[in-house]
Amino acid sequence: MKFECFHLGQRFTTGSHTVTAEEIHNFAVLYDPQPFHLDRDFARRTSFGDIIAPGEMTLSIAWGLFARTNVLGEDSRGGIGLDEVRWTAPVYPGDTLTCEVSISALRRTSKGDKGVLTLDFDLRNQHGQTVLRFKSLSMAVTEQGAIRD
Repeated sequence: MKFECFHLGQRFTTGSHTVTAEEIHNFAVLYDPQPFHLDRDFARRTSFGDIIAPGEMTLSIAWGLFARTNVLGEDSRGGIGLDEVRWTAPVYPGDTLTCEVSISALRRTSKGDKGVLTLDFDLRNQHGQTVLRFKSLSMAVTEQGAIRD
């Protein structure tokens, strides 16, 4: 969708993703090798009670769910930042996550060929509990910019 097609308050609901112990392990080994992500016996002795997904993994899941909606599609020109990232509850193996994304701000770039969308993400588990909230600043091409590309 071109930048002009978006409006404040617009909402998108994604599909879902069920988190597995294997993907938690694989992600943690590569990017966040802390024992409460990797070692079930250790994690059971913590306040979590079991292994949990790394926060960065939940960010990746949220973005992946939104990207698969193809809302931005070919008009995406990438992201320029994340703000207000808050992990509000742990994500466990077997949790099924769904994301709601809403537009809270829109602005054109100085050249007018792109626009910046502030996307508010709310990632929830199968119980409706929010596990992650953040804002993504994402660029989309404008009608004017599409002519140049």
